[in-house]
Amino acid sequence: MQKFRSLSILLTIIFLMGIVGTAAAQDGTVENFTFQSDAQWLEDPYFALVGGATNIRAIPTQNNNTELFTAPAGTTVEVVAQYNTREWLLGRFWNRQGTYIGHGWFNTAVANLNRNVTVEDEDALPTCPQTDGGVQLDVRVRFNTGWVHDTMSTGCTLIYEGRLEVIERHDYWIIRDSNAAATQTVTTTHYLTNGFMWLLEGTGWAYPTTWNMGRGISAGDTGQDLEFPPMVSYLAMDKQEVMRENDYEYPFRVNLLNGNFVDFPFGAFGDEPNSVDRCDFDAPETMELTGIYNSSSRTFVSTSVGAVGCRTVILWRTSEGYQLLGFTGSRERLEYRTIYAAVLMPSAWDSQRVQDYVMDEIIPDANLPRGTVVENDGVDGLPASITIQ
Repeated sequence: MQKFRSLSILLTIIFLMGIVGTAAAQDGTVENFTFQSDAQWLEDPYFALVGGATNIRAIPTQNNNTELFTAPAGTTVEVVAQYNTREWLLGRFWNRQGTYIGHGWFNTAVANLNRNVTVEDEDALPTCPQTDGGVQLDVRVRFNTGWVHDTMSTGCTLIYEGRLEVIERHDYWIIRDSNAAATQTVTTTHYLTNGFMWLLEGTGWAYPTTWNMGRGISAGDTGQDLEFPPMVSYLAMDKQEVMRENDYEYPFRVNLLNGNFVDFPFGAFGDEPNSVDRCDFDAPETMELTGIYNSSSRTFVSTSVGAVGCRTVILWRTSEGYQLLGFTGSRERLEYRTIYAAVLMPSAWDSQRVQDYVMDEIIPDANLPRGTVVENDGVDGLPASITIQ
């Protein structure tokens, strides 16, 4: 179980107001796509076998390089939603060995589903790999105006954060928590549809199965005085600091495992952020960055980007062109169209190592067309513009 001082970086990276897109090597996966009609959840999800190799995608279209993974023939899928008169289906997938492999949209005709299948242990969760730290989840799949994530993708304890609508409040949803004895986990279905969490903007965090997510939270009590404080209090503590850096003060709502919620004013989680070094790692860490989609301009408006005290480097395309953006701390309400890389740099790295990483890894991995000009805003030591050779 965790002590307050033992937070790892991945547990404490906070993006203001959650997140809604896809930052890690997005390759244009969420650009210029608007749902022409509402995707619909199925009242009765069903299982089937995939008849032929099928690309699973972040958005329901064959365009824009949105492949997340390929489901081979014989893969088991549970279909949970549909779009465009069943042309596209949303599902979660298991390989022939029964191992969960992912979730996303797929084309009905390509998949050639066989519904003559019997599935056992359909509620079984993958083994949680986390033992002494947490990890941010990949919230990458679009669904109407927002995003969805499959809570069955992990057996870890689980929290989501962000918003369901445009309001001046930051929410947390505790989906899976350890029991009081820390011997097993308990999962709620209060905030889910067919096992999926929908967010207008947001992200998710997975932690070891013995860790406390929300136990001890109650009206007027953040649980921070407990021997093992709830993880949601750590997240909110850093979120407050992000708000301070960006000159605003939103209240918090913690949606509990039992379906009830507790509201807290700004400042309830302390006056100072946790002093942990959030970028105390050996190699750059990729961020999942999201934003609210504006269909008229075909752009996203980001929620907070970065982490308290850390250096961030982003390569993306905005309405004005390609940009390499570097900064320390957090920023918000940045407009973008496509993200190619969003990375937190190790705190021990000097400027030269950051430059080398940008030129040796970030720029080449983006595969931008020859002749593309990338404007540099904030990455010290690099020229004001970089032309792709």
